[in-house]
Amino acid sequence: MDVLRVRRRRTLESVVWYYRHSAVTRWITVVAVHPQGEAAYFLTVRTIANRGRTGGARVYYEELLSPSGGERRVLHPDVRRVIDRVGEWEVLRIARAGVLGWVDAREALRPDSDWHAHPVSTVDAVSLTGAGWIDRYVRQSLRRLDWADGSRRGPSLHRLRVATAARREARCGRTDRLGAHPALLARRATAALDALRRDDGHGVLLCAPEVLPRVAAGLADLGFTRQGSEWLPVGQLPQRGTTAVQLLLGCGPRHPASLPAHR
Repeated sequence: MDVLRVRRRRTLESVVWYYRHSAVTRWITVVAVHPQGEAAYFLTVRTIANRGRTGGARVYYEELLSPSGGERRVLHPDVRRVIDRVGEWEVLRIARAGVLGWVDAREALRPDSDWHAHPVSTVDAVSLTGAGWIDRYVRQSLRRLDWADGSRRGPSLHRLRVATAARREARCGRTDRLGAHPALLARRATAALDALRRDDGHGVLLCAPEVLPRVAAGLADLGFTRQGSEWLPVGQLPQRGTTAVQLLLGCGPRHPASLPAHR
């Protein structure tokens, strides 16, 4: 079940699936939203959402919720530390999107007031996967993303990792994203499908690529049939050969934020 693909060797694309119910007059559009991409990509995703809304659909999206102050106080200190570290990692991930000339979905695709969230909390994520597992994952990710200002090796290595991971996911569907942990993935898919079950109207569902296959299976169980699809260009992937040479020679481009102010 192809959700991502690479065309013309460098263009990463994500899929949009169009469903209709076999017995009732109801349609669902499911958009695989890559977590980062070019600004034009997220404008296209928003256009699809607005087009559906104009046609009478509700727009559904996944929301990651952090615990409130009161909820935090009753958590175990180890869980609080893990949740804080996840927050640091998310901030750094958003900042590093510019290394590829991309933007993060959380910045570029902020939900409109009438969009409907199906939330998944960081507390649930920790309880489903284990604090130790998430802590190890986030620590490793922070080490990969945390490089000194002016570094050339850090950005080049990040570009190479992103290009390799995107191609692997497009080729065989495997991803190492945090949300793809089997227990957490099942919860996320269930939350999305429950949001659609509670409504009897049309819908546009924005979901992460790793969630989409499970959502598709759930929609089939609910009586929906896929009627069509289209592909959206996410962005241009770095050329792995060029990036590997830059990494070896230490001559790759620096992250724009780390360039001297006078440039």
